[in-house]
Amino acid sequence: MQGNEIAFARSLQLELTATQGGDQLFGSYASNAFVAKRINAATPENEIHKTIASAKKKWSLHTFRQYEFDVTWQCTCPLPARAYSYKVKGTDGTAVMDDSVRASLRGVIPQAQQLLLDHYGTVDHLFDLLLKVAERQPYSIKAEYDPKLGYPVSAEVHPAGISIVDDFRFTISNFRVVE
Repeated sequence: MQGNEIAFARSLQLELTATQGGDQLFGSYASNAFVAKRINAATPENEIHKTIASAKKKWSLHTFRQYEFDVTWQCTCPLPARAYSYKVKGTDGTAVMDDSVRASLRGVIPQAQQLLLDHYGTVDHLFDLLLKVAERQPYSIKAEYDPKLGYPVSAEVHPAGISIVDDFRFTISNFRVVE
């Protein structure tokens, strides 16, 4: 134990005839170590969540119906790292990929293409992604927000422990209001 954290480590001995248990919580391929952290209202992680929620609230006050932006990201995912352009239309915030985006994704599985729209297709999706990651208590989230509209201009996220699933960064550029 140290401060608000406690580290757990485990070892496993299997009988010759026992099942492996797969990668489930207590299976032989499951993590052998993890850290639990006590969270209270004053922890930095909750401050990160509050900051994201505050920026999202500012963003929700916009009155325009359509906007466009370019986003560049880096992640441990099967998606190419380059700038992609999105047009977001209507009150429901429907994202439309630029044709160059679709062309560059030929050969990428449809699930990964959908991930682009689900995570990066709209500013609301980016906020949802940041809030979801913040709820899981990442090691760090460094984000900058547009001072006028509140959208995330950039973010860098590093998860706690050995997870690489939520290790990503993105930058929004060329944000423009269309209508």
